[in-house]
Parts: sequence; structure tokens; C-alpha cells
Amino acid sequence: SVLALDSRRQQVVSQMQDAGVFHLEVEQKESDDLSELREQRAYVERATMVLPRQRPEGVDAEAEAEQYGFEGALSTAKYLNEIAERRRELEDRLDQLLREELRLLPWGDFAPEDLEELRRWDVDIRLYTVTQKQFKNVSAPRLFVVNRSNGQVYFAVAYREGEERLELTPVSLPERRLADIRSDIEEKRGALEEIRDRIAERFPERENLQRALTAIDDRIRFEEVKVGMNTDESLAYITGFVPQEFEELVRDSARSGGWGLLIRDPEPDEQVPTRVKNRKSVGIIEPVFDLMDTIPGYREVDISFWFLIFFTVFFAMIIGDGGYGLLITAASIFAVIRGKRREGSPSKGAVLLTVMGIATIGWGAVTGTWFGYEPFAQIPLLASLKIEAISSFNPQSPETIQWVCFILATTHLSIAHLWKFIVGLRRGRPKIKALADLGWLLMMPGLYYLVLTVVLGQPLQDFSVYVILAGIAIVLMFSEQREGAGFFKGVGYGLANIFPTALDSISAFSDLISYIRLFAVGLATVEIAKSFNGMAAGMAADGAVGIVAAVLILFLGHTLNLIMGALSVVVHGVRLNMLEFSRHLGMEWSGVPYRPFRKQEQTT
Repeated sequence: SVLALDSRRQQVVSQMQDAGVFHLEVEQKESDDLSELREQRAYVERATMVLPRQRPEGVDAEAEAEQYGFEGALSTAKYLNEIAERRRELEDRLDQLLREELRLLPWGDFAPEDLEELRRWDVDIRLYTVTQKQFKNVSAPRLFVVNRSNGQVYFAVAYREGEERLELTPVSLPERRLADIRSDIEEKRGALEEIRDRIAERFPERENLQRALTAIDDRIRFEEVKVGMNTDESLAYITGFVPQEFEELVRDSARSGGWGLLIRDPEPDEQVPTRVKNRKSVGIIEPVFDLMDTIPGYREVDISFWFLIFFTVFFAMIIGDGGYGLLITAASIFAVIRGKRREGSPSKGAVLLTVMGIATIGWGAVTGTWFGYEPFAQIPLLASLKIEAISSFNPQSPETIQWVCFILATTHLSIAHLWKFIVGLRRGRPKIKALADLGWLLMMPGLYYLVLTVVLGQPLQDFSVYVILAGIAIVLMFSEQREGAGFFKGVGYGLANIFPTALDSISAFSDLISYIRLFAVGLATVEIAKSFNGMAAGMAADGAVGIVAAVLILFLGHTLNLIMGALSVVVHGVRLNMLEFSRHLGMEWSGVPYRPFRKQEQTT
């Protein structure tokens, strides 16, 4: 908690921002300055959207705008917004002109004023349009068909004074002739082309505008904190969180700034922000968490390491094809090199894809799967890498691969319960409650053999039933132990939950079975690749045209298959980690990310 004189609020907020480590609980309040800053941000953001995302042709690749301050960026934003408004006006007018041109096209080019002149001489010419079927019933003394197109008939009727008019709604006459409208269209297109060129010339300004947005974001956050501080007479105060390693930095800031400071440990019921710190080798998995927008709770464990290991294995099994792995690896290595050249270091996502691509090559090598084409697997070098028992072209391999899936499942979920047991011994209250996870750990081998019996039809091992029952007994004995309640009372609480525990064991059984999705989706990927290969082979036999069609089918088919595989990784590969594994570990992913109050260019 930070406490200061209200008169020094601005200075204190500035000092907290400079420290860059405070995660503040800010009450949402409004002010005129805050509203103005948000409008300013929207104004600059609109200007950045006017500029093209990629460097336009004709703009020098080396061209860079001269760096200037915030006011210069606002001036550029004003220019771009004004020119964008002019562009919108021209586009709206051009759209109107094109619609009018389309409406008049069947009538040809004529001067509307000529029809007005004829009316002075008692000749009233009216224009009509009807369908071919309706036209059969139309009759008039002086009827002239102008055009027939798209099932419509365009005709004119010349009336004398006193003559009865057709009971049809005439076409409204244009204000100008078609030639004038076309001339106006060309003029508007030329003006739009000129605007596009002027906008393209300003492309190098994008970086200045982005810097201005960053500066505005910092000002907005500053104002939010300043306005959000609570007050009590002449005092202002605010609360938040700071990582323990920065405690001395915070105390130094308070001493130098002359503000009051209260530091305490979080209460058990407080929602504390989570600051995840991973080693560089493990941090490559962070883009997946960012994609899922999930973070562990403060009192939960960080599963990044195990997530990376098993997600890589799941990715390889779901994509399932070494050829696809080569494509993924090549593309990701290119992204790594490009990122290193441009940014000085590759993105974590590119490195992660490289790792997963290599794993996919490995799985494709041992299963003999290269673009779903069996002859590739018969090449001597590739054939030496293949394990026949799990080969994709071996009719007996599905059962073996399912067995591999269930071993993975048992290992994965056993790690979850072993980890939960260790954490429970360290943090649990009472620690004896952690022994319940040893019961679940004991149950896993028994459930594994039960799955083999149910899914693969293998004989049930007698000991598996006893292992499952022993595991359930341990869970009932220790899962509901409570501090100060006594051991036997805890056992009683556990026995009272016998039905939920039984349901949980059934759920664990189904969780093990759910890992068969790795086999099913991987098999689908291979079979789809085989199907497209077969279609292409059939087409290629029809000569040159057939070969072109075959190449097109191979390209589109394998591209589609790879995209579907990638989607399956998101659906199934992520699920097994975020749902099955996390549930057995007792994770709820209820975390709030640690977002320190600091300028965006600051790093911790």
C-alpha cells in the first residue's frame, strides 16, 4: 500500500511508474484529461489504419521517416485522417456514379434536357422496363424498344397530350447524360489514385505513429492510476502487488520519494497476480498460452515444462507425417533466420514450430510416413529409420499405436498426480492430505490395464482390480483430511464422499481412453494424404492435362490436410494438456497476469 499527500499525487504516480514493478489495483474513474487522451489515441490509431500494412511498390525499401516528437506525430495523424476522409467521400461518390452508370447503360447515351425540350412541343417521352413475359401484354401507339438484356426489355413510349398513359411506373430520368457520368467516374478514379500515392509516400511514418500510440498508452495508464487513487481528506493511497525480489527497490523508491509504504504477504483469499518466469528453453511454449489466453493461478503450479514436452509429442503424432514435418521445419527455420535479422532474435513461436517440426519428422521417420506415399518409406535410408510395428502402412500397426497412446496417457496423468503429491507435501494443510494423490498414482496402472481390456480386448490382469480398489481406499482415507479435525474424522468425511470418488475414478478411466484421439486424428491425416495421392495418380494417367490436374490436386489436397492437422493440434493437443492433465493436477487456470505499472519501453 502506498500513502502520500494528495497534493503530491502526480509526483508519487510518476515515481511508481519509474520503478516499474507495481501491479496496482486501480479503481476505474473518469476525468476530462483521461477522456481527451482516449480520443487522442483513437485519432492516432485511425491514422495508422490509413497507412498500408506492407511497404507499397514504388516506396524505397530504405526510406525512413525522420523521427520526431509527439506533436509531430499528431500533425501526421491529422493529415492522414483528413486525406482518409476525402478518400471516403470520393469512394462514396464513385459508388453512386457507378450505380447510376449501371442503371443508364441499357438506355445508351442521351441528353435528359432533350426530353424536356420535346415536352414543350407536346411530345412526352417516358422510359419503362419490364420482363420479357410482361412485355407481351404491353401495347402503345408509339413504342420503341431500346434494349433487351438479362430477361428485361427497355423501351420508350412517346405520348401526345390527352393520350392515356401505360399503367406502369416509368423509369426516373437521369440528371446528366451517360457520357458526363463516365467522365466524372474517370475523374474520381484519378483523384483516388492520387490519394493512394500520397498515402503510400507516408508509409515510413508508421513507426512514428506507433511510437506516439505507445506514448499515449503510457499517458492513459498514468492518468488512470492518478485518478484511480483513493483519497481521505488530504491523503491519497493505492494498493497492489510487488514480486518479493523487488521489495528493496520499492523501499528505496518510498524513501527517496517521501511517501508512506506498507508491505505485507498476501492473504490466502486474495487474488494475487501471477508472474511466470521460465528458462529460455521452456519459454518457447508461451505463445500457446498467449493464444489460449490462460495463466496459472498464483497458488497453482507452472506446467510450462511438461506442457512443452507432451505438446510437442502430441503435435508430432497428430500431424503424423514426416513430409509435413519437413515443410513445417523449413518454414519455421526461415522465420527464425528472418526474425534474427530483423529483430536481433527469433520469435518464440518460430522456435517452437521448429522444435515441433523436427519432432514430426522423427515420428514420420519411425512410422514410415512421407506425404502419405508408401514408396518414399521404401527408400533405403528412410526404410532404415522405420519401426515396422508402428508403420502407417502395416495393417497390424493400429493396435500398437493405440497401445503407445495409452502408455503416454498413463505417464502423463501419473506425472500430474506425483507432482500434486509433492506440492501437497510442501504447501498442503494438513500435509497428510497429499497422500490421496498417492492413491490416484496407484490407481493409474490398474486403470491402464482396464483400458487395454476394454479397448484392445486384452485379458484383464487380476492385480489391476486390486490396485484400483487399493487406490480408491487411499483416496477415501486421505482426501478429506482437515486441520484440527482428527484423522478418523477425516476418514469419515472421505467415506461420505464415496460416490463422488467413484465417479472421479470412472472419469480418470475415461480420461485415459481419451488419449486415443492421438491415434484417430493421426490416422485420419495419413488416410486423407493417401486418398489425395490416389486421386492424383489416377489423373496423371490422362496425359499432360491430367498431370497438371494431378499436381494441382496434390498441392491443394496436402495443403488442406496440413491445415486440418494444425487445427486438430489446437483442439486435441492443447486439450490433453489444458484439460485432462491440468484437471488431474488440480489446476483451474484462474490466474491474473502480473502487469506492472511502467512505461512500455521499460523491461524488468
